[in-house]
Amino acid sequence: MTRLRQARSFAFVTSLLLVAVAVAGCGGTTDRAATNPGDPAPLAAPATAPAAAQPDNPLAGTAWRLVEFQSMDDARGTTKPADPSLYTMEFHADGAVSMRLNCNRATGSWKAVPSADPSNGQFEFGPLAATRALCPPPSMDELIAAQAQYVRGYMLRDGRLHLSLMADAGIFVWEPVAAGAADSGKAPDTAASASGTIPADVVALIRKEYSSPDMPSRYLSGTADLNGDGRPELLVHVVGPMACGTGGCPTLVFTPGEGDRYTLMSTLTVTRPPIRVSPRSSGGWRNLIVEIGGGGGRSGHAEVAHRGQGYQENPTVPPARRITDLAGAHVVIDEFDSFEAATPLPPD
Repeated sequence: MTRLRQARSFAFVTSLLLVAVAVAGCGGTTDRAATNPGDPAPLAAPATAPAAAQPDNPLAGTAWRLVEFQSMDDARGTTKPADPSLYTMEFHADGAVSMRLNCNRATGSWKAVPSADPSNGQFEFGPLAATRALCPPPSMDELIAAQAQYVRGYMLRDGRLHLSLMADAGIFVWEPVAAGAADSGKAPDTAASASGTIPADVVALIRKEYSSPDMPSRYLSGTADLNGDGRPELLVHVVGPMACGTGGCPTLVFTPGEGDRYTLMSTLTVTRPPIRVSPRSSGGWRNLIVEIGGGGGRSGHAEVAHRGQGYQENPTVPPARRITDLAGAHVVIDEFDSFEAATPLPPD
């Protein structure tokens, strides 16, 4: 009952904003929209509305991660995320909001109207557009996405942000993180380079597996934070007579280790640049989009998912899928004109 009294102290708006939210689905999901606040349900994808600038709002430019959801239904009680870092939210001064919801990402708009005391007031999310990856349980992504449409008030108390649902249905409690540190639906930080240096252990692996004095290889490289941990992965596309076949050349994905050392996680065997990071995710890892073709195969774009231990090796066969829509994808390794345009390995 204490939570009920706390919730009723928040300012609410009486009008209901109907928001359709695209969320991750699982087996047996339905297109039925949630009709009651507090009840999670997958919703249909909306058209994203333009955000309104909020430069002077106390929430503008802040970022948060989820602490818990306090339901006013005693049977449900309080739900806490197993890993709060998987649920983050950033309010941009231009009125846009970006979220990480476990293995999914969401973007949309927000609006807050402070009361006489700016530490509390009215709050609403605009339409959210979210990816639909199936996150491993336990996950709170569907709960957050479904309930976003019912948020009507905010309160800043003891350094935490409380977002309250209409009809006293519940409260989402968030704690602050550094603005820009939240992995919250924005494009992953990427850097593409045809001439950048790569770590010595990566050079040694390429030299051993794909190069010889008589048939040297070259490379193109780029980085992208594929799993949202703030430590970018290294992608290296190797070109040369020992590396490439008629179907393409290998793209290697390395994960960062101690210092400047990297560990090979995946080898995509037959690829062609551009190599892109997809806006979609699988198991908390961004999908990769590669060019395929040659060797008698049909040319096009293939999207490859992370399969738990790494990315699928051969992008030309299922479960990799051919796609034509590259909206939201970001280039990590750009296309190149010739072998000489790639970077030579440093002297042995």
